[in-house]
Amino acid sequence: MRQRAPLVLSITALVVAVLAATPFGHATVGAVVPPFSKTAGFARLADNSNKLNSHRSTLRGLAGTIPVVGANGKLPASIGAVGPQGPAGAKGDRGPAGPTYGASTAVGNPNSYTNMAEIGDTVDVRFDSAGTLFAFGKVQYVLQCTANQQCSRHYGLYVDGQQIQGTLIEAFSFGTVGSFENFAVFGTKAVSAGTHTIRFRAGNNPNVMSFQDTTINVGGIALGNS
Repeated sequence: MRQRAPLVLSITALVVAVLAATPFGHATVGAVVPPFSKTAGFARLADNSNKLNSHRSTLRGLAGTIPVVGANGKLPASIGAVGPQGPAGAKGDRGPAGPTYGASTAVGNPNSYTNMAEIGDTVDVRFDSAGTLFAFGKVQYVLQCTANQQCSRHYGLYVDGQQIQGTLIEAFSFGTVGSFENFAVFGTKAVSAGTHTIRFRAGNNPNVMSFQDTTINVGGIALGNS
């Protein structure tokens, strides 16, 4: 047994020496890791796996890209693939009157005078339902009195022949020199559904020698529910 030990050691040393002197030995000791093994992790996502024929996808439809359907289920309008606008739909029903409301003071009533006569043109305002009428008007006038006397002429707005409270105007003058003036007035009145006519009425007090209503304008606005 003791005689075999040196023999085994000698054989082992010979094998080591042979391997060290052969190309196989050099290949074993100085092996080089191939480049592919270093980049194997890149295979998890190939360089062009998110492209189609080298074109990437986009929601914006940019040039050179592949458009995809957006969250709204439609293709981007920029690519021109969206169809033409359809025809307009049927007209909807008329909505209810708005919540607007109008009010005015009622100091000065045209019916304080009994000699009021219609003057100027009229204007009509239509209401689809009961509401409040906002009426307004303007008059330009010339008024002369008898010599050395004061006189006046009174005006008021009416709707459908009924006074609009708060629209009484008194126009004054003195003597034969006369006066050339203008005024504006407005008021509100509750009315029913339908068409309503607005106009001025006017009358003279004593001592009026002559008068002329040179310009008369009236108007109205439907304010909705009263």
